[in-house]
Amino acid sequence: MLNITVRNASPKELEEWDDCIDLSIQGSIFHKIGWLKAAAKHTNTKLFYIVGCYNNKPMVLFPLFYKKIFFFNLLFSPPYGSGIPWMGPVLLDAKLPQYKKEDIQYSFIINMIDFISNDICSRIDYKRIISPRNLKDMRPYIWNDYNVTPSYSYLVSLKLDEEEIFNNFKKQERTDIRRAIKNKDLEIKKGGIDEIIIINDLVRKRYDNQGMKYRITSNYIRELYLTYPKQFESIVLEYNNKIITGLILIKNNNTLCHWIGGTPPTESVIGANALLHWMAIKTGKSNGFKYYELLGADTRHLCKFKAKFNPSLIDHYIITKTNILGKIASSIYKYI
Repeated sequence: MLNITVRNASPKELEEWDDCIDLSIQGSIFHKIGWLKAAAKHTNTKLFYIVGCYNNKPMVLFPLFYKKIFFFNLLFSPPYGSGIPWMGPVLLDAKLPQYKKEDIQYSFIINMIDFISNDICSRIDYKRIISPRNLKDMRPYIWNDYNVTPSYSYLVSLKLDEEEIFNNFKKQERTDIRRAIKNKDLEIKKGGIDEIIIINDLVRKRYDNQGMKYRITSNYIRELYLTYPKQFESIVLEYNNKIITGLILIKNNNTLCHWIGGTPPTESVIGANALLHWMAIKTGKSNGFKYYELLGADTRHLCKFKAKFNPSLIDHYIITKTNILGKIASSIYKYI
């Protein structure tokens, strides 16, 4: 079996980090240094850039975030409250034969456990990793007593022509979109940072009304936007010249992702959110993206709406390991 050395990234490896992320099928905008730094700052966590090497050649990149709350030691990838849908380790050579991939993953996880104990904290009470889309092999985690739970998103293929994509929607959805398009009081627009902040505020109000804590601040959004302005899109719906709902979109490799937004409109307008997603799909199609991702398909009442766009179901995995203290920490952390 290959022996993977796990350590902190060197200065040279940090310089090359983003380029390596771009070359990996598991890499995403969320794995890039600018996003990682903003997430660490926003969540008040300590960021570790971990590298798994074979013969001093990087084979795995893995951002980890450590947080201590009271006497609880917590470890995340991605950090809780960052709005990052997935993260986890990234394998740098997808062309390796299967036996080498399995050796690398297993050796990396075994040695990562030692690294965490020796270099981060000798007692971690709660660990949570959400795997990237193209990391399917969860066996090394299961073999090391981690709990693995599937999590889902929806993916709309943009490879068909626009009419075919539209005709694949549920009939009622198509009807609602046509009605919204004909509504003369509705105007759909693309926006910039100001509209992005308004969309985020609408989501915050929605959470507040439900008695839930919302952690995505305007300052965090602004920092991300200023770091990656070309990776952001926003679409808003105005009703009588007032924004009633909108979407914040992230360009991630060949996929346009619905990241934040899509709250029920502040005015009762039939087809408002269906029209928003249709315009996002058209935007992705016209800009050469292969997929439109509707993030989050684990909540039943939200799935009933999103499934009307006839998407494919894709999976991620939530990987956790806790001790008794970790169970206490995970139950109270969302209220802090």
